[in-house]
Amino acid sequence: MSVDQRDQVEVDTRPRRVLSMRLIVSAAAAGLVALSVIGVGGVAEKNNREMLMSEVEARLLLEASNLANLSADALLDDFPELTLNPVVSDIQEKRSSLAIVAVLDHQDAIKGHADVRMYDMKLAVLDSLAPVETTLTLDETEVFLGNDDLLVAAVDVRLADGQRVGRAVVGLRRGTIEALVTRARRQMIMVSAALLGVGLLVSILLMRALMRPIATLRKGLERIGQGDLDSPMRLNDRTELGLLADTVDDMAARIRDSQRDMVEKERLAHEMDLARNIQLSLLPDTYTSAGDFVIEGSYQAAAEVGGDYFDVFELPNDLVGCIIADVAGKGLSGCLVTSMLAVLIRSLRDRYESPREMLVALENGLVDQLAPGVFVTAFYGILDAQNGVMTYASAAHSPLLIHRAATGEIETRETRGIPIGAVRGGMLGTTLVDDTITLDPGDFILQYTDGLNEAPHAETEEEFGFERVKTIINREVGHGRRSVLSALQNEVTRWSGDLPQSDDLTLLAISHEGATHRLAAEKLTALTSDEDLMNAMGEAPHLSLVADLEQLDAIGNWLPEIEGPRRLTDEERDLLETGLYEICANIVEHGYERDTDRILDLWWRCEGADVVHEDVDDGNDEIRGHFLIRDRGAPFDPKTWSPPDLKDRVTRMKGRGLGMLVVDKLVSDKTYLPGTAVGNLYLVRFNALLGSGNMEETNV
Repeated sequence: MSVDQRDQVEVDTRPRRVLSMRLIVSAAAAGLVALSVIGVGGVAEKNNREMLMSEVEARLLLEASNLANLSADALLDDFPELTLNPVVSDIQEKRSSLAIVAVLDHQDAIKGHADVRMYDMKLAVLDSLAPVETTLTLDETEVFLGNDDLLVAAVDVRLADGQRVGRAVVGLRRGTIEALVTRARRQMIMVSAALLGVGLLVSILLMRALMRPIATLRKGLERIGQGDLDSPMRLNDRTELGLLADTVDDMAARIRDSQRDMVEKERLAHEMDLARNIQLSLLPDTYTSAGDFVIEGSYQAAAEVGGDYFDVFELPNDLVGCIIADVAGKGLSGCLVTSMLAVLIRSLRDRYESPREMLVALENGLVDQLAPGVFVTAFYGILDAQNGVMTYASAAHSPLLIHRAATGEIETRETRGIPIGAVRGGMLGTTLVDDTITLDPGDFILQYTDGLNEAPHAETEEEFGFERVKTIINREVGHGRRSVLSALQNEVTRWSGDLPQSDDLTLLAISHEGATHRLAAEKLTALTSDEDLMNAMGEAPHLSLVADLEQLDAIGNWLPEIEGPRRLTDEERDLLETGLYEICANIVEHGYERDTDRILDLWWRCEGADVVHEDVDDGNDEIRGHFLIRDRGAPFDPKTWSPPDLKDRVTRMKGRGLGMLVVDKLVSDKTYLPGTAVGNLYLVRFNALLGSGNMEETNV
């Protein structure tokens, strides 16, 4: 581990800094209380100030009105000061906060004042006053005057007939008003502070009490995180936190149950994997060559395991046996029956030369193990590759389809027997017979299970049917058995769309292909040196490449040298270049791991007729031959490759496996010979005209 990695580990293992929710919530509650108290206090102060001003103005106006009422008669006397001065002095003495108390005549001369020296003088302060707004409703005889220092209420002195004879003036300094407001504010602040303190204390205590269960919740969650799902929280709380604790306990119980279910599902999945692997191990992992014949099958289960089975095996006297069976049922029950069937076949196959007798023996060994209502359809054939005769019997299996190369027509051989185990007591033997078929060069046989012809349409649920199967065989048989098998599987998949596969799909193809490819593989396996390899390939076109992806572009320039009964078209050459490039790129990337010091070789070997110029038309436009690719890297077995799921968007985006999919669509036959004396040899055959038939499928 590097220093930077150790530092990273140390940083990652440090405890996280945690802010206490109790502190956060308490502070938030305290802040809200403080804001509330301050807001309420501010509004209260404003209202108190307005009320106090209104009260002061009302008192000033009342004093001035009372003084005006007392002064009306006095102002008519010859000596009004004798009456007014004592009244004003008394008011001034009792209302020491008043700054001005005076009575003026109609010429604004002072007639009543606490200071007798002011008699008949002007009240000079009135010249600095101006009308001010008030919250009171005034009549025409009343007015409020003021400046920054004084607030004065002036009321006219009128006689009974309304004649104005003077006015009474009462004033108060604004400082006195501010002192009253300040005292009221101080009282408000003291009350608010007391309320705030009490509110904060109550909030903190309440929050602490409410948040105390969080510690229990945290400890409980830590226990769950450590895997303890059995210890309940035991939180006696009637708030939402108590409900949360109950929810967490329920969650832990569900997790515990889910873990147990998961363990059980994993166990079952593991057992299903074992069953699938066992079932697959019972099936052939490659095609079988017998003389000029090649037998190959494919299997696709509807569930993890299925009830279909096929096998190809050698028999005494250079015969080859092939069997395909379909158990009534799929899944694990069908898999168990096919496993028993496989064991019985391997124990009985060498004893019987008659397919009929073999199927009867299978029923005798299997019938006691079959549950009521469970039966098996089976086809068993024995091929004599020397004379091309196949003897077969069918226990209610699907009709046999035979494509005749000479006529291009498809023969249908219907079944004659009843299913194995359908009717107990030996009835099967009375319905079975041995039939024979003679296969000529180019003939093709397809046997299958009903998962092919009975596949439902995605929308209409119409069955795929035999006619579509025959159409595909006629279209693809010229491209080899692999093309037929692949096309059937692809067409059935498209036909059913997103519907789950309703039944297992098993195909078994037997084709009379001639001995050229087989003999070529056997000859190559016997080579012991590079000199032997070069001599064996003779004058075949050869290309040697450095293990560099950029160097593989040379394949395109080399291909025009390939000739057969005619020259390659541009479209065929492009497809062929793509296929060879993908094979070589796979070797460079995986076999050589991009080691540019390594070399790989390609040869083209034409089969059959000599080179014919492109302007010659002899009625046969097939290009028959094979490529040989030799490398000395890590072996790669094409049988281990499986097609990518093109419905998966991620798979399409990455593009992995698409090249090998193109190869799989293009070639009709592949033989891989790993670890020979001259290296890994890959024999690839293009059986027919490259640009036809599979063009739509190949253009991935």
